[in-house]
Amino acid sequence: MDTFEKNVRSFLAELDNIDFQNIEYFIFRKPIVREDIRDRLKNHICFEVECGKAYFGFTKGSDLALAIRKSCILKFIYFFEDGVILNGVS
Repeated sequence: MDTFEKNVRSFLAELDNIDFQNIEYFIFRKPIVREDIRDRLKNHICFEVECGKAYFGFTKGSDLALAIRKSCILKFIYFFEDGVILNGVS
C-alpha cells in the first residue's frame, strides 16, 4: 500500500472519529436520509479521489456546525497538502 492510499484510509478513519466525537450533535438532528435513525457526517460531505488527487467539500445546503467543518478541513489538509477543497458540491 502506497502513502497516498494510506492517507485515504487514515482520512476516512478520522472522518469516522469526527462523526463519533459529535454523536450527540448528530443524534439530536433530523436525519437527512429518511431511512437513517440519526444524521451522519457522511450525509454532509463529498470526498473523491481522481487521478491521484484528493477532493473534499461539503454538500450544498449542509448546515453543519462550524467547529465540525473546521475539524474535517484540518484533517483533509493534514493528509492531502495538495488536495482540493470544493465549495458547495451537490
